[in-house]
Amino acid sequence: MGAFVVAVAEIAGSLDSEASAIAALIGLTAYDVKARLASPLPRVLFQTPSGETARRVLQGLRERGHGALLVDASTIPRTTDLVRVHRFVLDETALFADGPASDRLAHRDLAAIIAAAVRASVLRSTREKELRPQGARPPATIEVEHQAHESVVEHAIYLFPRASGVARPRPWLVLEHQASYLGLGPAMRLTRRENLATLLTRLRDRAAHARFDDRFVSRPLATEQLVSVRGRSSPEAPPPDAGATMHVYLLAEWLLGGNPYR
Repeated sequence: MGAFVVAVAEIAGSLDSEASAIAALIGLTAYDVKARLASPLPRVLFQTPSGETARRVLQGLRERGHGALLVDASTIPRTTDLVRVHRFVLDETALFADGPASDRLAHRDLAAIIAAAVRASVLRSTREKELRPQGARPPATIEVEHQAHESVVEHAIYLFPRASGVARPRPWLVLEHQASYLGLGPAMRLTRRENLATLLTRLRDRAAHARFDDRFVSRPLATEQLVSVRGRSSPEAPPPDAGATMHVYLLAEWLLGGNPYR
C-alpha cells in the first residue's frame, strides 16, 4: 500500500503559537508537532496511506497560512537511484557524471542546486593497557577496551534536472569523499572540502538560473547509520540514507513549485 507525505516548508507565525492547532489536524500533541517540525524546514509532519486524509491535512495547514506540500512517497527517489558523480567532466555546456561517455546533465537543464551536509554517529573502540591493583599482589597489566561516541559529517551537492514531462528526471548526487576532482584541472585544491566548494561555485556560475539552497549545511541532516571504527583510524562518512534524501527532495519540490497538490 502506498503512502502520502505531508510536509511543512514554512510556518505562518511562530511554531509555539501554532503547534496546538496543527496538532489538532492530525491527532497529535503540540509537543509532537514541535519535535517533528524542528528547523530547518521542510520537515515531514504526517504520513498516511489515505490520499483523502492527506489532502484534508494539507488544506487545513494552508488555511492557517502555512507553506505545506503533499508528496506521493513512491515518487521520492532512493539514494541508490540517484545519478552518482565520480570521475566527472565539467565543460561550458554540461556536467558528465563519470567521464565524457557517461550520464550528461546540461547546465541549461539544471533546475535546482542544493548543498547539504549529513551527520552520522561514530562509535570508536580503542584498546589500551592499564595497571590494575591485585590486592596484596603486584598490580597486573591488562588490556581494556574503551568506547567513545563521535560524529562525522559528509558534505554533498544534490542536482535536480528540469522536469521534461510528468515525472522529474533522476536527481544527481556529488559526495565529498566519493568524487574524484581531477575534472577541476588547475583549479583543483588540496582538500576534498575545498574541491567540492569549487565544483559548487562552477556549477552555480554555469547555471545561474537554477534555484540554490544551502540551509542543510549549517544544520546538517542526521542519518541513522552508525559508523564503527577501531583505534585511531579516521571514520569514513556513509552516504546519505533515505531520510536525508527525502528531506532534500522535499526542499527541491518546494523550491521548484512543481508539486501537483499545490
